[in-house]
Amino acid sequence: LRTSIAASSALRRSESGAFAGGEIAFDYSKGNGEINVESPLGGFDLRFSKASDQRIHLYRTSGLIAIMRLKGAARDVPLNMDDFDASSHVYTIEKDEAFAALNRLGEVLIGRIIDIADDTRGAAADLVRFKCRIFQVGMQMSAP
Repeated sequence: LRTSIAASSALRRSESGAFAGGEIAFDYSKGNGEINVESPLGGFDLRFSKASDQRIHLYRTSGLIAIMRLKGAARDVPLNMDDFDASSHVYTIEKDEAFAALNRLGEVLIGRIIDIADDTRGAAADLVRFKCRIFQVGMQMSAP
């Protein structure tokens, strides 16, 4: 059973056409760590797993063309996606670090990890919380 979040309820649309201001939190120890973030054209099947209370693993799923760790990406600064590696099946994302996922419909989700809770390190449950924005390919993109 996978968690599903509708973009219309979790994210707000900005004037540029991107969804902005969204924040998602879920227990990554349930449902194989998968969450579907719905978007205007389809959605993003994201999968996370435990690394620590400071890092989390993000996996490329079958519905994604690529994922990226956006190391060093500043908030609200235009991104050149060619500056980042997309060759791996899994990336370890640190707290306060950005990531990207490209779906098969030409949409890009850019997120930033806000919080990670790990039940083996004193937290009540496993939890990942991230802000995200969804863009169409060709739009100017920036990390939340």
